[in-house]
Amino acid sequence: MRPRIPFAVKTGIGSLPHREVAAALRFSFAHGLPFLPELLGLGEGILSSGDRACWPGFLEGIVGRAFAKVQCVGPVTSGEDMTARAVALVRAVRQAGPTPVFFFDEPALRGPLDGLTAAVSAVQAEGAVVGVHCCGQADWAALMRTGVDVLSFDVRLSLDAVVEAGVLEFLGRGGTLALGVIPTDPGARYEVAELVDAVQVTLGRVDSLILSPACGLGLKTEAEADRILGQLQEAQRRLLS
Repeated sequence: MRPRIPFAVKTGIGSLPHREVAAALRFSFAHGLPFLPELLGLGEGILSSGDRACWPGFLEGIVGRAFAKVQCVGPVTSGEDMTARAVALVRAVRQAGPTPVFFFDEPALRGPLDGLTAAVSAVQAEGAVVGVHCCGQADWAALMRTGVDVLSFDVRLSLDAVVEAGVLEFLGRGGTLALGVIPTDPGARYEVAELVDAVQVTLGRVDSLILSPACGLGLKTEAEADRILGQLQEAQRRLLS
């Protein structure tokens, strides 16, 4: 039986604005669930399958951790079978020690999900907790039927739609929600307390939550990324209080 991910643990989506590897890794490891940084300034990102500048330092840093998160673009968005890449990432994390948490990033989740369902199953067979991140609109009921362990979405955009699609049944089957609770769209106006209150009122008592920004931070400045991390920490404190 896999260990349980801590309630309301913080993580990131993947992309970061940093240009220095050391700074990106410090930012990643400031989260309870560290994630592999993708540095857009160095030409990386979810649509890229090249080498990751942070990969060696990330593998070294996750030794002794219970969980570590890695991610790549999903088969629906890319139009390609990403299973082999996903399995390779997961095996490397397992070799370093932690239980892998793997996300397929699917910003353009349109069309049949058969390829995604097969990819989710294959990565789960490697011992990973498998999530799908979609920061846009989606057929949430169909997505939950893929067998995914974690559903990651933009709270302000999609929380009501996810609930209407049957998320309580998903949670009852042992699923986990990764709430993109801090908005990342330019010019967004919000109060963290109001966002957390909306989550608690809408979902009630939920035992399995991960917290993240709504989307990647690669197009932000480092100062903006730090601000969002601080707000994520505030959201966590409110949920745990």
